[in-house]
Amino acid sequence: MIDQNLLPNLLIIGAAKSGTSALHNYLGEHPDIFMSESKELRFFLVWNNPERWAVHEREKRIEHNYVRTLELYTTFFEKGKHFKIRGESSTGYLANPDCAVKIKELIPYVKIIAVLRHPADRAFSNYVMYKNWRMEKKDFEEAIDEEIQTGRASYPQPMRYLYLGRYADSLTTYFNLFSKEQIRIYLYDEFVAKPAVVLKDIFTFLDVDETFTPNLEKKYNASSVRRYAESPTIDKTLHFAERGFRKLKLSSAEKIVHNHRIYKPVFAAETRKKLINYYADEISALEKLLNRDLSKWRE
Repeated sequence: MIDQNLLPNLLIIGAAKSGTSALHNYLGEHPDIFMSESKELRFFLVWNNPERWAVHEREKRIEHNYVRTLELYTTFFEKGKHFKIRGESSTGYLANPDCAVKIKELIPYVKIIAVLRHPADRAFSNYVMYKNWRMEKKDFEEAIDEEIQTGRASYPQPMRYLYLGRYADSLTTYFNLFSKEQIRIYLYDEFVAKPAVVLKDIFTFLDVDETFTPNLEKKYNASSVRRYAESPTIDKTLHFAERGFRKLKLSSAEKIVHNHRIYKPVFAAETRKKLINYYADEISALEKLLNRDLSKWRE
């Protein structure tokens, strides 16, 4: 018999590149909430699923922190045993709705949160991350055209950028398995614009002190690309130079080096419009499912 105090009673299931890192950390500041020190445990992706684990090994995934056994999973919550809320965040749970069945089996009482980002913006942010990691070799337009034409089935799932923005079917699976009282869905734009308001609502949902305010000044996972990602020696030299100027408190020099080393890619307006058209049916389905007006997602 597993000690239920060594299992989470809160899961942030996604979506990827939708502010889940920030939400995970903000919640973890609350005195009544324990969030796992490692984000993206991905336990329900591979638990009792040797076929999927074999796929991860074959694809040589860059993400190595998959937790494969229940015994190991419980160790991540030992420090939170006496907290009212124990949580973890794994964005793969939304993208893989088969996880919902296993979640229901192990922790049927769990509370579930999802943050949904405009699927076109989410796709581009996801692309930027893999471009920065030197995994994606193609331009964004080329990558999405390839996915539209072939499904990019030979790529690791996170590099199928359009697929990960199809929220409606995945959420339907969760809604069918869990009561509406157990699930809260938020929009990324709302979270970015009014984080304190969203967090207060989440604290009320979790039945913890809603007056607590975490440090909202700290930002997480800003989308950017290393200009010399394909030239590690140059990138590393600039990185050390930036750190050196920071230690010397030469902020102007630090900023010059940083701005040369890092840049923010531009999401072309015509490409974004193309993806809005691509997701037209998905947006309509999501509006119906959530009973929410998503007209801004068509802009």
